[in-house]
Order: sequence, then structure tokens, then C-alpha cells
Amino acid sequence: MAIERLTVAQAAARLGVSQDAVRKRIRRGTIEYEQDQDGRLHVYLDPMEVYETRQDRAGDEPTERLAWAQHQEIEFLRRELETRTEEIRRRDSIMAALTQRIPELEAPSQPPTTQDAVAEDNERREEDPAGSGGIQRARRRSGWRRAPVLVGLALSVVVLWFIAVIVGLILLQP
Repeated sequence: MAIERLTVAQAAARLGVSQDAVRKRIRRGTIEYEQDQDGRLHVYLDPMEVYETRQDRAGDEPTERLAWAQHQEIEFLRRELETRTEEIRRRDSIMAALTQRIPELEAPSQPPTTQDAVAEDNERREEDPAGSGGIQRARRRSGWRRAPVLVGLALSVVVLWFIAVIVGLILLQP
């Protein structure tokens, strides 16, 4: 909230006190003021200070307490809004930086050169385990290609075990 520049009479009216009370506050240094070239005093009042002064004088009136609670809630919500706005600005700047990097991360549009293909082909070759010096292609199968083979093998073992159990039961019957 903005601080207001008021005359002593205006400040007294806002605060709900006499002009002498405002002048005493000026002498004690408990209120900000300024004296212009004509010798007139101008008081700087924060609306919050005006409210607090009136609150002190009003006592425990329910409407005043409610207004004070609402004022506090509004101030809290303003601070929260400022915090969230700053967080959104930070997120937006991070997203903008990442968006600028997307073209750098995209796959190249050109196929690999012949040198790359030769190097990749050499990596795939292995020496013959017999030591004959021959070179054979290494078999690289993915785990998904091996999975059906392993499932079939496991199923065969289960079927053979089941047959053995049935044969054993048949033989054990009198």
C-alpha cells in the first residue's frame, strides 16, 4: 500500500486523534514528517498504521476484529501471489531454455557415412573361438527374441514333469 502525505489536520482526522496528538508524535519521532518552506508540517502515514491506530482505539469490537483478520488474510494472499508469480517466471525461463535446446537434440537427418558404417561393422565381428583366425558374425539377439524360446523350454519341462507324475500314479495303483 502507498504511503500518503497529509497535513497535520488531515492526519489527525485519519488517525482519529487531535492535532496536538499528531504534533506530539512528531516531537517524539514516532511518525514520519516533513516541513515545507512555508513552515507547514506534512505527515507521512502508512494506511496500515492508520488502521492499527484506529484498532487500538476501537477496542474489541467484532467488526473491527473481522476487518483486521480480513486485512491480514489479504496481505498473506498478496505475498503468496508474488511467490507463485516468481515461481512461474522461473519455470517459464527454464522451459524457454530447454525449448531452445530441442533442435540440438534431434536426430541427424543424414544417414551415417561409410566410415561410420565400417567402424560399426568391425565392432560386430568377433574372432573365431577355435582360434583358427576366421572371423564370424556375432549373433546379437534381443531379449524379446529369446523370451519365446525360454518360455517354450519351460513349458516342455512342465509337460514332461506332468507326464512323469501321471505315469508314476498309474504304476503305483494296484
